[in-house]
Amino acid sequence: MGHYLYGLLAPPARGTLAQMQAAAAGVTSLGGPVALSAVEGMLLVHCPCDLAEISQTRRNMLAHTRMLEALMPLATCLPVRFGVIAQDLAEVARMIHERRAELVGHAQRLLDHVEIGLRVRFPRDRALAQLMAETPDFVAERDRLMGQGAGAHFARADFGRRLAEALDARRTRDQKRLLAALRPHVRDHVLRAPEEDVEVLRAEFLIPAAGSTPFRASRMIWPRRWALRAPPNRSCR
Repeated sequence: MGHYLYGLLAPPARGTLAQMQAAAAGVTSLGGPVALSAVEGMLLVHCPCDLAEISQTRRNMLAHTRMLEALMPLATCLPVRFGVIAQDLAEVARMIHERRAELVGHAQRLLDHVEIGLRVRFPRDRALAQLMAETPDFVAERDRLMGQGAGAHFARADFGRRLAEALDARRTRDQKRLLAALRPHVRDHVLRAPEEDVEVLRAEFLIPAAGSTPFRASRMIWPRRWALRAPPNRSCR
């Protein structure tokens, strides 16, 4: 048997140990009963499990996330990456001891903050139509190519490439504008690579729990050509 690791709960706590245990017990675990073990003034959240690798399925990943979300309102949570299994809790305790100062520093940085994941994308057809409307040269070339036969295959391919490059350049400009508007309201952010070519922005923002209203209000500057997709807030308190 091994021990599946969810994360560390760091002081100051906003709930009692009994409340934390009850919260953890209310979520389906990825193994046996969840335990909260005291290590270096923090609480290690773990459960017994087989040493076999935990499948990276949506169901398992959600179970990992929900366990952490159940505990976040009660203490600052330092999550362990999904799928980490330890053979020996004593070895985990030694690792925490060696990096205690670093872990405490991270916990202090997250105290009274929330994480908001944000994705902004544009409707492709509307964005292309606007780009064409603002670029007469593209319109003229499109009309010219439409009147040509199969021999214009390479010319059409080149036109499509340049159109895609122009759209990508606009997306980059919009991303910079968005980040410039949001940065004054956040403590830190992590920018992710787009998963789709229509994504303007994909990022996680760390913001003060009391400062989410200005962050949300800043979204009013966003043009209508952008569509917003924001996952639920994840508290880091």
